[in-house]
Amino acid sequence: MQPKNIRRKTIQEDSDLLKRNQMQKTKEDKKFSSNTDTPQVEYPLNPTKIIDKDYLRMIRNKKEDFDQYEPDSHAEIGNSKIFVVVRKRPLSKKEQMNGEIDNISVINPRVTVHECKIKVDGITKYLEDHQFYFDNTFGENETTQEIYDYTVGPMIEMVLNKGIVTCFAYGQTGSGKTYTMKGIQNLAIDNIFEECKNIYGQDNNLSFYISFFEIYGGRLYDLLNNKNKLQVLDDQNGKTQIYGLQEMLAETPDEMRMIIDKGNSVRTTHNTVTNATSSRSHAICNIIIKEKNKKKNNYNFFGKLSLVDLAGSERAQET
Repeated sequence: MQPKNIRRKTIQEDSDLLKRNQMQKTKEDKKFSSNTDTPQVEYPLNPTKIIDKDYLRMIRNKKEDFDQYEPDSHAEIGNSKIFVVVRKRPLSKKEQMNGEIDNISVINPRVTVHECKIKVDGITKYLEDHQFYFDNTFGENETTQEIYDYTVGPMIEMVLNKGIVTCFAYGQTGSGKTYTMKGIQNLAIDNIFEECKNIYGQDNNLSFYISFFEIYGGRLYDLLNNKNKLQVLDDQNGKTQIYGLQEMLAETPDEMRMIIDKGNSVRTTHNTVTNATSSRSHAICNIIIKEKNKKKNNYNFFGKLSLVDLAGSERAQET
């Protein structure tokens, strides 16, 4: 008889506990609905994210104050060995639907982050500004052409005078690296052919080659040759060479553009939280200029432009 008494007692206790939980939940719901001190909020298209109207108002006022300042003229790259520029992109549709707030102000050469904070009293809200200075900064309304004119564009003449120029696109996933780099690639193609004719004339001994490879998982793959694996070796002069990397001749801007588009199309991408087609590899596009040696009937290195689109640098909470 003892086991039956114990079982009846357990069932009764479970029933009482369930009733108490339901009463407590009903009490909390009533308390929440009658609370008139909750902060004003607005719900975007996605109700899982709440926009704080107080912060939104403060950021808008801060941006209006910043708009009164005249930005500095964009600096010329000149003889700088390293030149750093920052481009701000607009909020994406996904971010707008999630209720994200644009809290970045760009006034060349400064980028200001308006951080939303609460004072130690736990009630008072305020903004803390963090300012960062670069050689040039570009807002969301400035075009890729403007960025090119103050970065790679002035360096084309150096490339055509036996120089080596490298442009890196760096930033977190979804920041617009590949979008900007593809625009710079197209602009550089037309500029290189045009400047070559202007400097050396229509009939010159220069030829243009393209090599395109990616670094993924610590390995190198040729994007122009069926993603064949490549080896990094040192030659007899101690210089690093990529063994097996294919170079394709491009005789016209359209042909060069087609080759580069082919490389971009086979690059490794994955679906991430912030970007459905996020680039997961470092992509290195080399535009190599060679000069024909008529006596030896071969080609000598003349200049190189490397356009490097780095893989996304993830935020810690999304890793």
